[in-house]
Amino acid sequence: MRRNIIALVVLALLVTSVPFAPSCDFAGGDGSWVMDVLDPEIEVGTIALTKYPSFSKLAAYFCPYVYDVAAVESICAAALGARPPLEQMYFQFELPLTLTNDNDFAVPAVEMLTTLHVFPGQNAQELGALCIRFCDGTKEGCGPSTEACASDEPEINSVEDFVDAAADFISLWIENEVTDQVPPELAVKMIPAGGTLELRMTFTVAPEPILDILITVFEKNIDKILSGDSIKIDIPYEVNGAIWFVVEDFGRFGVNFGPADGVWSY
Repeated sequence: MRRNIIALVVLALLVTSVPFAPSCDFAGGDGSWVMDVLDPEIEVGTIALTKYPSFSKLAAYFCPYVYDVAAVESICAAALGARPPLEQMYFQFELPLTLTNDNDFAVPAVEMLTTLHVFPGQNAQELGALCIRFCDGTKEGCGPSTEACASDEPEINSVEDFVDAAADFISLWIENEVTDQVPPELAVKMIPAGGTLELRMTFTVAPEPILDILITVFEKNIDKILSGDSIKIDIPYEVNGAIWFVVEDFGRFGVNFGPADGVWSY
């Protein structure tokens, strides 16, 4: 999308300004000036599970629930092993994005909204609407935010559009967090002029909503599993979101990405 932006005064930015030298297409007689700003393009790559409980852990976790009999619990443990704690049942997925900037100046990405649904259209579970504010220089104000990812552009995904999904079931995974330092996952994402930026974000998914659905699969198949048979497990998913960008002296605007869907299979 090309945005014709007319600037009469310098706008107060909500995030750290990133300087660039804009090229003016037109200078008005009233002191205004016009500039074309092209929306960055966002391409979603293959969304892969990077961490998940194994099939054997799922079977050992569900077996006692299915039978709910103390004597049978020992049978479950003998056949499948000890029931793992919930802390070992988390899922993680990596969201790869390619951001392309066709402008002749760099554009920083400052906020990112990510939503995840599993089993869309069936037993749909909205696992989360996570808003992340990126920052530059200091950790103040960066990370999960309840005040960012809003938009006055009705066609742009906004956190308000997913209030039913904001259940804190997803969180951003940070590999190394050092006191008073901004981890790479939370740093402002600068797309170079006329270039691209590969952005990979990893999210942790709390297990409860997924397990609440998968239990029906194991209820139907636990006898086969105890007999040594394996079954196929499919977890269809859908990811949506938006990224907000800032152009100095012109303001903030959002660009949607998704829906990107697929199936995570065991």
